[in-house]
Amino acid sequence: MTQTVLLGDIAEILNGAAFSSRDFIAKEQAIKGDLPVFKMGNLSIGGGIRRGKDDYIPASKLVKADKQVTQPRDILMCMTDMKSSMNLLGYSGQIKDEVFAVNQRVGIIRPKENLVNPDFLSYYLNSPD
Repeated sequence: MTQTVLLGDIAEILNGAAFSSRDFIAKEQAIKGDLPVFKMGNLSIGGGIRRGKDDYIPASKLVKADKQVTQPRDILMCMTDMKSSMNLLGYSGQIKDEVFAVNQRVGIIRPKENLVNPDFLSYYLNSPD
């Protein structure tokens, strides 16, 4: 039997933070507690995570760390398009155990424990359905 549910019923949905790019530092300057920033460009067309140049944000700039920082198995989704040549809107990728500070225009979908399998939800969100 198929059951239809709202995403908000099985996962917490959070917005990334509007960090100022002036506050970003290079990986080489980062110290303990500073985090890599996950941006729209870290998502792939069709779904998945890709790594690129890592900007870091100092720990002192994380105002609401519980809502700005990833937890294991979170799903990150692009909330807007970057440009016409890179249509990312709606694509997502699941992180395993890495910790990121999530930038604006990226949403965090945090599956609620025992309500949905995070791996299945990540797959489903990138499916044609």
